[in-house]
Amino acid sequence: MQITKFVEKVFAGKFRKTGEPYVTHLHAVHDILLEAGVEDQYILDAALLHDVLEDTSITKECIEQNFGKVVTQMVITLSKEPMWHTSYCKFKSYLYSLESCAMYYPEVILIKMADRLHNLMTIEVFDFQKQVEYIEETEYYLFPVFRKAMHFAPCKKPFMIIFRQLEREIKHIKNYILIPQNEKHPQGVS
Repeated sequence: MQITKFVEKVFAGKFRKTGEPYVTHLHAVHDILLEAGVEDQYILDAALLHDVLEDTSITKECIEQNFGKVVTQMVITLSKEPMWHTSYCKFKSYLYSLESCAMYYPEVILIKMADRLHNLMTIEVFDFQKQVEYIEETEYYLFPVFRKAMHFAPCKKPFMIIFRQLEREIKHIKNYILIPQNEKHPQGVS
């Protein structure tokens, strides 16, 4: 099955908090990578599938059967373990997984960078506290992983392009979204 049709089918009827069909996020992550110069088809396919294990009933066996082992391993690495019951444990387990692959499999981190960038670009749908937490999570936990992967990546240019976009987006959010809210809510970000 062609990957675009597969993604459209498994995410049919699912929507983002922005109100858009969920597949718009998957295509946006794919397009961010393309615009940064990524040509590797495994990376581009995994970008389209990066939320399939977390957000649908599709199994890793199904992904492997349709799209191969390389893409499947990338998608598994990008997925949070369902065995954890709290968001904190899920995130810590996920962060450990990302840190582990940054040195040996930096391409996976590139997909995560594009995913985080698109989520930041649509952050206004979250409440103020969630926006603050998302920015802090990105700066304090994910940026070090992104830098580490950049160091080990064979081709650094796409990493640098997306990392700069992430920095710009966070600056924009802090200046134009969080600060006006913060002035209304003094107990917010300092």
